[in-house]
Amino acid sequence: MIFLACCMLGAALVSPWIYMAIHWAAANWGGVALNYLAEHPFYRVFNRVLQVELILGIGFFLKRDGFFSWQALGFKRVNVTASLLFGLGSSVVLMVLFSAVLLGLGWQRWETPGAGLAALASRIMATAVAVSLFEEILFRGYFYQLCRRQFSFRTAVTINMVVFSLVHFVKPSKEQEIVMWSSGFKMLALACRRFAAPMEILGGLLVVAMVAWILCWSVERTRSLWLALGVHAGLICAQQWNASWTHPATTWPAWVLGGGDLRDGIVTLVPLAIQFCLLRWWAGRNALAL
Repeated sequence: MIFLACCMLGAALVSPWIYMAIHWAAANWGGVALNYLAEHPFYRVFNRVLQVELILGIGFFLKRDGFFSWQALGFKRVNVTASLLFGLGSSVVLMVLFSAVLLGLGWQRWETPGAGLAALASRIMATAVAVSLFEEILFRGYFYQLCRRQFSFRTAVTINMVVFSLVHFVKPSKEQEIVMWSSGFKMLALACRRFAAPMEILGGLLVVAMVAWILCWSVERTRSLWLALGVHAGLICAQQWNASWTHPATTWPAWVLGGGDLRDGIVTLVPLAIQFCLLRWWAGRNALAL
């Protein structure tokens, strides 16, 4: 937790200067690459700086705690393809069916995205692979297994659920303003602003906590990251597609239906519960292979 807090403070300190340096270089030197980087908003620069700090810093902890190998993190060469495909397929199919139900009930409506289909698909796939891989290595491959050394399954899962949920709800704000040296700290203050309205985040916290439970259970049951990785990537794909193609069409509170985001509404707990039952059934059938 101290490490995460230091990374966030580091991003708050460094990201404004990187953002201003990029814009200065683009204005004075030009070039396709610099102009492309200058088009990115400040919150995205903040995100990338934070991710780089986490990736560089986590290496020390992995080595110190004996996780400095793919095998130790959970990337075991057992039932890899089947675990990935079942995790990915169960997430995508169930969430697509769930989205279809929301559309059928009139709680969501179609809206064609502005980006082309190929560009949208490539962006969603890249996001799903990168985010699921990074988060599973950090939260399940390292953090959950580290807690599991000292605590029972329930305690380790509870700790993982709390930390995973909090990290997902302390997100940089997308509000854009004139960037100065203090903008990173303003970004952190805006990111924590959501916690001042508990009802607005209730549904999202429950959904993310449920996802953390499923992912930790998958690692515990299979003794590897492959099933959890597939489940996580599938959920991201389904959520990104739903957010790109549909919009809310009801006045129900966001904590109930998520305001068009499958990650936030408590109704999403229904397909997640069904998926957990499917994963238990599949893991039971493949117990010998696992």
